[in-house]
Amino acid sequence: MATVAVNGGQWVFPGDILANVSAATGGVGVYVDESSGDIRSALHGRVLIEELSSSSSSSSGKRGAGAAAVRLNVVVRPEDFGLKKKIVARDLVPRVGDIVLARILRTNYNQAYVDVLCLGDESLAAPVKAVIRREDIRETEVDKVVVQDFFKPFDVVRAVVISLGDNKHYFLSTANKSVDGGESSLLGVVLPNPRSADI
Repeated sequence: MATVAVNGGQWVFPGDILANVSAATGGVGVYVDESSGDIRSALHGRVLIEELSSSSSSSSGKRGAGAAAVRLNVVVRPEDFGLKKKIVARDLVPRVGDIVLARILRTNYNQAYVDVLCLGDESLAAPVKAVIRREDIRETEVDKVVVQDFFKPFDVVRAVVISLGDNKHYFLSTANKSVDGGESSLLGVVLPNPRSADI
């Protein structure tokens, strides 16, 4: 019999497997990996396990055949435990091809670490961790890219999700000049940090 792989209150990262849809249903801050049927975390937060009645379990849109009467959520703020608040971004989970706005946290030789703040025009309830690798910054002369020449801490960038990444980060790219040919979808730095010259 399938079981839930995490405990209530446990810290998890984006991509962590919480359970299979045969053992639970997905709620806030999670997504279902359609290739495996695994329920994975979409956020860096704590697991909240809800006991469901049979009627609410059967009405869940993320329920698999034979799913147990528990719902798995990942929440960030302490007040979300006990579901005192409804998380607005229930269905706002980045997927491959989505355009996002992200804030640069830090850089090194190989990549820039970012917080994804918005998915399209919608703000996320909590930042999602991602990276922009050196080879995904631009399309040409990749071997000459110096990450720090393109991004500074606190810059805001528009990027496209190219992979669900590893267990801790999504992978983003700014290599395409535009998406669907629209100028409004230009990728790269859209709001430089005005103090970046002092960093």
